[in-house]
Amino acid sequence: MRVTRKMMVENMVRWMFQKAERIQEAGTVSGSGKKVNRPSDDSMGAGRILADRTTLSRTAQYQSNISRLGNWVEMDNTVLDSVYEILQEVESINMDQAEGGQSIREELTASLEYMYGQVVDLANTRYESGYLYSGDLSSTRPFHNSSLVSGGTAQDLLFDLGDAASSVAIEISDSGGNVVRTLNLTGLSAGAQTVSWDGLDDLGLAVADGEYEYVVTAEDASGDPVAAAHTYRGGAGDKEALIGDGAVLRINNDGGDIFGDVLMSVAGVIASLKADSYDRTAVSQALDHVQTALADLEMEMVDLSGAGTRLENASETRSQTLLLYENKLSDEENCDAGEVAVELQTRETAYEVTLETTALILQMSNLFDRI
Repeated sequence: MRVTRKMMVENMVRWMFQKAERIQEAGTVSGSGKKVNRPSDDSMGAGRILADRTTLSRTAQYQSNISRLGNWVEMDNTVLDSVYEILQEVESINMDQAEGGQSIREELTASLEYMYGQVVDLANTRYESGYLYSGDLSSTRPFHNSSLVSGGTAQDLLFDLGDAASSVAIEISDSGGNVVRTLNLTGLSAGAQTVSWDGLDDLGLAVADGEYEYVVTAEDASGDPVAAAHTYRGGAGDKEALIGDGAVLRINNDGGDIFGDVLMSVAGVIASLKADSYDRTAVSQALDHVQTALADLEMEMVDLSGAGTRLENASETRSQTLLLYENKLSDEENCDAGEVAVELQTRETAYEVTLETTALILQMSNLFDRI
């Protein structure tokens, strides 16, 4: 086969472009610092890198979930500790002191009502953009005795009764503390109550739109006070987060489940002290309910502590996973700068030699002037 000059030139040009492409490849690696810059560089390596990046991204999200839930648990612990201390104060009431007379009992009652209000405030703790103990209705305030009047329509009045009540009085006040309406009811059973209000005052006139607070006072057939407490208004769902592949951590944030008995137990002690004649047995029974609420709260705190421990362990595991895959990805993806520099220089030298050799063979002083 006769090799023509044209064939020689075409072959040499092809070789030179191949050498130039190799220089470009080495330059890309040197500039990016990555061994694989496109799937065609190393299809298997690119697949491993993609899988590792996916694992890193997923693990980083788990770690973020763990961190956020960890902060939530820390806040939860703080609130429950505070409520526990308040309940201990209620439990430590001196019944002998309560026998000292009506004025002493009124002082104790005022102190207990203040503690009750503290528990309500803690149960309404806000966290981030919602409430800590509203279940899956995070934007709903879990405990409040108020009714919003809008367009002349008033929201229902909600409350819980510790026992059946033969008579119940509900005083509704405006933002200035002025009583605008008193509702008198009879024959209510124990448990959650829903009472409608027509949005009118005692004179039968429509009240202005706004939020109205209400206070519930209940008595049994003997005229003794009946405990009345706030009703839980949140949802029943748990606080949950995905902390690993198929691993979901759920934490109880149902305020009714956590604080319902707490509030009713304190309200029960208050009611027992408000009786016209002091009943040591009634007060003792009310304090027994406080002890039960304390025990339930302790169990809630134990569960929360267990969740915190699980989060700590999960965080440590995810940190190790992140470090492992970051190192693995670095080994698979990153190049050695020194080696790449040497390789680039070698390829540039080979290209220059190819140009000089080709020019010599074809007896050209400058090959690119002729092609």
